[in-house]
Amino acid sequence: MFYNMKNIDLYRELVEAVSNETGIKENDLLHSNSEEAVDARYILIHLLSQKLTDSQISTLTKLTRQSVNKIRNNFQYKIKKWSVATNLQHISNEVATG
Repeated sequence: MFYNMKNIDLYRELVEAVSNETGIKENDLLHSNSEEAVDARYILIHLLSQKLTDSQISTLTKLTRQSVNKIRNNFQYKIKKWSVATNLQHISNEVATG
């Protein structure tokens, strides 16, 4: 599949920002089932979904499109968690001022 360099750069920037803020490494961010990793994965997918389609996110993360869709659709419940909301705010600020 053809990768758009802008998409890859966006993905790299967001993975790094989420990883720095949460302390979760990229592999765990995408594959671990620990609560912290799942929360970080939700944040990553949420941020990516602001700019990319589910299919594009699926290609970049190697998660199924269905998984990406489920995470995106359920983020509204995850954001109610204080740690998720706080991490998202810090990451959004970091990426914005980048």
